[in-house]
Amino acid sequence: MAKEKITIWMQNGTGEGAMAAKLCVDTGHEYEIKNISNKFSWKELREVVPNATTVPQIFVGTKHVGGLKGLITELGVDVSKL
Repeated sequence: MAKEKITIWMQNGTGEGAMAAKLCVDTGHEYEIKNISNKFSWKELREVVPNATTVPQIFVGTKHVGGLKGLITELGVDVSKL
């Protein structure tokens, strides 16, 4: 079964966004970063997560899992083994 693509909405300077990207690499997941400091905006993020007040906001496929902790839980990863 193919792994679902992960989308990470983040902005420059957010350590959890960078950690989420590294987790994707470490677990072999394809991922896309939507950086609201550059190409994307808070308005665009709020179109997909209306109540977003923090980043990262992360999706596994079309499922919104929240932030880094939600991604770890969704993937069932034991981060102590990475």
